Amino acid sequence: MSYILCCLATWYQDFDMSGNLSYPTPAAFGLASFRDLLPKRAALPGEPAALFAPFREQLLASLEPASPYECVLADGIVELEWELQQHRRMRDEAIRKSLVGLIRDAWRKVLGQRHEAVLDAEWEEWIEAGKKEADFVQRPIDREQADFEALQMSQRAVADDVEVAAAAHAECTAAGISLISLLSDAHTGHKPEYRFHEDKLVDLENRRRRLMTDYRGLQDNRAMSARVVSK
Repeated sequence: MSYILCCLATWYQDFDMSGNLSYPTPAAFGLASFRDLLPKRAALPGEPAALFAPFREQLLASLEPASPYECVLADGIVELEWELQQHRRMRDEAIRKSLVGLIRDAWRKVLGQRHEAVLDAEWEEWIEAGKKEADFVQRPIDREQADFEALQMSQRAVADDVEVAAAAHAECTAAGISLISLLSDAHTGHKPEYRFHEDKLVDLENRRRRLMTDYRGLQDNRAMSARVVSK
């Protein structure tokens, strides 16, 4: 594959008057830059649209394509890298969704245990006061309020605000909730969307690696300083 790419790249080269091989300039095509050949890309819903243009520009600058064909390959690398980043974001979002449910359930259990502890204390106080056991009425937990508080805790725990999340993590830890265990459960749970993104990441990383190998081979075999020897 690398040999084919090198041959195609050589096809784009021109001879100058001194016999040196050189790459054509963008001006020869009426372009300010060969990057103008690359198609525009519209961001998909959910992607950080404002970040794609600078992301593409910076990566293309670091890849330093020097011909139209190198620009096409370099843009392919950029697209693969962008897709990798988006699948990582989608995978992480799937983990967050799982964590919201796991933390909510764990905090609901904590609230239930706290309610039971209050009932036990009230029972002890009732008995010590010499009141009849049969007259003691257990107050049921307010499930609607418990669900609301559990959901709030789970949302705070995965919040983007570092301080808000840290405070929620401290509360969970103090209540005996192992967040690392819940994170493990979120990763190992049977979540089809999570597994899809994991598999997609492996595929994209392999494709990027192969394309990058070909691209670097193309650059290494540039005939920028070659000279034609006449017989």
